[in-house]
Amino acid sequence: TATSFSGSGAALTGLTASQIPNLDAAKITTGALPDSRLAQITSANKVANSATTATSANTASTIVARDASGNFSVGNVTASAFKFPSAQTYVYQVTASAFVPDNHTESYDRGSGLISPGGGDTSLQFHAPVNLPNGATVTKVTGMFLDIGAEDFTDIDLSLRYFSTVSATTYPSTTMAEMLNQNTTAFSAGKIEFEDTSITGAVIDNSSRAYSLDVTFTVTAATSNTRFYGARIEYTMDTVSP
Repeated sequence: TATSFSGSGAALTGLTASQIPNLDAAKITTGALPDSRLAQITSANKVANSATTATSANTASTIVARDASGNFSVGNVTASAFKFPSAQTYVYQVTASAFVPDNHTESYDRGSGLISPGGGDTSLQFHAPVNLPNGATVTKVTGMFLDIGAEDFTDIDLSLRYFSTVSATTYPSTTMAEMLNQNTTAFSAGKIEFEDTSITGAVIDNSSRAYSLDVTFTVTAATSNTRFYGARIEYTMDTVSP
């Protein structure tokens, strides 16, 4: 009975199942080893992807493998949230078409996405709802106006505000951004914008707040040479929730 040998062992003969603990002779020839005789593989690159079901394609019941560009295809993904590597900037546009007058008796003209005093009143006030994603952070509010004639906007007030919907007795209002007492006096070159980047309560909370844009403007004469085109709200998000 040999207790040890050197070399490859290729010439060994006459081994019986009883001489190989926990292994029978049939499994030597078939190469079938019980899981109990296999150690866990812990080193990287010991199993090639080609020896698995791994693929970058959207294939059911397979392991996911990235392609040469680091990408892979999927169907539906279930997650509580999706987080960007860094905050992403977005723009929310509110055209003049979304604004309604404070007083239904006010006289003014509406064009394609614009409001103009036309031949009506020289002082007008409008409001529009704002629907931003929950958790967004507002960074800038811009008002968009046009002055192309001798007539001027002598006073422009534009604000973004919210009112609390969870207060016990009232609906208190908070101004987030505002452009007050702006004008286009002596300006007749066309587009002019006013902006505010100092935002109060910048993070959107749709569970307890409702948001709106308010604009009031006065013109020297009621013509179509002075026009309000709406507002632009810039905001950032680093997480998207379902």
